[in-house]
Amino acid sequence: MKYLPRFKWVHLTERMNYEQAVHKQRLHTEVSQARKETTFFQNNLNKSEFIKKQVKQAKKAEKALAAKSDSDA
Repeated sequence: MKYLPRFKWVHLTERMNYEQAVHKQRLHTEVSQARKETTFFQNNLNKSEFIKKQVKQAKKAEKALAAKSDSDA
């Protein structure tokens, strides 16, 4: 190991603490981004299911109206 003049243990611990803080921040950012993506996907899925249900109900109502008008005629 090479001798480094004026290098103190404090410098090493500061560097290690900094790297650990950066790592924690990066993980926090990644988890936050994953949570946002999951929420976005789930919201779109819920909207899709809601729209499909509305379309199905509209078709059912249209068929009922057509059947009613056919029976009236």
